[in-house]
Amino acid sequence: MKIKRTHLLKRLDTLYLSYNTSFGNWKNKDHYVNLRGPRGSGKTTLILEWLEQHKHFYFSFAGLDEPMALRLLGERLQKYMDEHNLPALPMDTWKNVFLNINKLSERTCHIFAFDDADEILTDSIFSAAFQNYFATQKRRAILIIFVTREEKLPEFPPDYTKWTYDEIPIDVPYFSIADLCKCFPNKKGDDLLALYAITGGIPAIVDLIDENLSTEDNLRKLLSPDSQYIHFALIEYGILTAGKDENNKTIYKFVNPYYRIWFNTVYPNRTDINLGSVDEQTISQSLTYIKTVADEEYVAACYRHAYYHFCKRRYIDRKTVASTPQTFTAAVMKKDKYGQPYKDSEATITFDLVHDDGEYTYAMLILKDEHYLGKGEFEAIKAVIQDAFWLDFTFFICYNKGRICEEAYRFSKFHEFVKWEMIDWLRF
Repeated sequence: MKIKRTHLLKRLDTLYLSYNTSFGNWKNKDHYVNLRGPRGSGKTTLILEWLEQHKHFYFSFAGLDEPMALRLLGERLQKYMDEHNLPALPMDTWKNVFLNINKLSERTCHIFAFDDADEILTDSIFSAAFQNYFATQKRRAILIIFVTREEKLPEFPPDYTKWTYDEIPIDVPYFSIADLCKCFPNKKGDDLLALYAITGGIPAIVDLIDENLSTEDNLRKLLSPDSQYIHFALIEYGILTAGKDENNKTIYKFVNPYYRIWFNTVYPNRTDINLGSVDEQTISQSLTYIKTVADEEYVAACYRHAYYHFCKRRYIDRKTVASTPQTFTAAVMKKDKYGQPYKDSEATITFDLVHDDGEYTYAMLILKDEHYLGKGEFEAIKAVIQDAFWLDFTFFICYNKGRICEEAYRFSKFHEFVKWEMIDWLRF
């Protein structure tokens, strides 16, 4: 079930190649790498897998305060230096630790990876020594990798805000729906989306899924008293994220569908779960809620995918584009036997995104699942384009079941103001 995150491994390879091909005079010597992602996203697994290919020094700061971190890191570093018969300064200060790191890099490894580094990077003693080390003229060009949970590292102490180096970020997100397709090749459609909703793409939770079981049987297995599934949320942080709604009011959303399922299914039934007596009604209600969450996550994935293409290809700043569906109603006209037009009916069409950059107006429509763009909706599209004077129009069909009528296809193919982009399969 292990997923090979090839693109992230290649990114690290590229950075190392940039260093290795110009050893001793690395153009990025004043940079460090920040491998960042939420808890449980697989950062440690990724960095350890990559480090297997190279000589390296690895240390985790997990659960260590500054004095204990200094002592344990010093002991590990001393062991490395003894193995290579290198003289070492006393490991009693961070300044000496970094000088010893510099000495070690002369003889052996040039890659230093520091895992769970969030807290230590905010420590004033460590960060001051780190800054001074980077400012040292005789410092060797080594590749330093910090593994953190933070999207952006916090501010360092005021006296050391004039950095002489930059951060190279590499994001490690949770697994996507596409990743789960690789994990569970025999799972399709609703079953796959349900598994995504249950696990949230969190690797530790994904590992609990049995591909040979149905969604319902997997849920029964996960709701057992000793399952990691029911305990994982209790030891994690970052469950909610804050944002603003259209009225500029603060709103809170779950950062991951797993937390939604946990608080809806596990938390209110924790007594029954601990007793091992989850009833059929709880299972049935949970499956219904899981389907709701899965549908919402799927729609969100459609938006992300379409926004990426829409904004990238139109050179639109994604930050200015919001999900603002707009519905238009247009008359469906027909002609009587005398050739006179008459209003046969009304058709409505809802665009998932409308954007006006001051010169052109763009629109995007996402067809999902069994959604079919028929003749009536197509007439509404034509009316909007012609009557509202839309100069540019982009249309997306996402996933494998969205489809359009033949008239709409011909119109898009030959109409000079329409740019129609058909995506047969949703690629996340």
